[in-house]
Amino acid sequence: MTPTPATVLARRVAAEGTGTALLLLAVAGSGTMAAQIAPGSAAVALFALSIATGGTLLALALAFGKLSGGHFNPAISVAAALMRVLSWRDAMCYMAAQIIGAFVGVAAAFLLFGDPLVLISADSRSGVGLSRSELVATFGLVAIYCGCARARPAVWPFALAGYVAAVYWFSAAPTLANPAIAIARAGMYVPSQIPWAWLGLCLAVQAFGT
Repeated sequence: MTPTPATVLARRVAAEGTGTALLLLAVAGSGTMAAQIAPGSAAVALFALSIATGGTLLALALAFGKLSGGHFNPAISVAAALMRVLSWRDAMCYMAAQIIGAFVGVAAAFLLFGDPLVLISADSRSGVGLSRSELVATFGLVAIYCGCARARPAVWPFALAGYVAAVYWFSAAPTLANPAIAIARAGMYVPSQIPWAWLGLCLAVQAFGT
């Protein structure tokens, strides 16, 4: 029996939500584990986070890429809609699933490590450096997506994983160019960071996606 369009969309949306949840589980869980096994060692924590995040993204994009495109990021879904690779209706469904999945993933990580579901960070999440980092990181990610989406979709999982793993090392962007991470992990600085991510997204689509 041929699945209906609604069923196909539901499967794609479920893939995006599940993938984003597993991504956030990897990000939050590896951060907690790194802090436990190497307290005070920023280099070890950064290495652990980049390897865990990059490896998880690669696995998820390979697993779900043919079904949903392997976005796991509202910025990529918006870029796909702007490029007309994805309809705006589907993009909105993707983004809703990604944000819900991000909350689920963070909550799962906290539960696995016995942490309270709501934690207040003492770190500063604002400033010119962070804003510029969001702009640059998002521009780079969307530019890479634009280059892969039409010409070489098969290499997108590898490009996505490699770039996000590298973002840890060359950028101060705390959200890894992913608004779902910003919303799920640190809602207090979303208003100051999202506009810069949006600017980077629009510049990249204008330059490489048209």
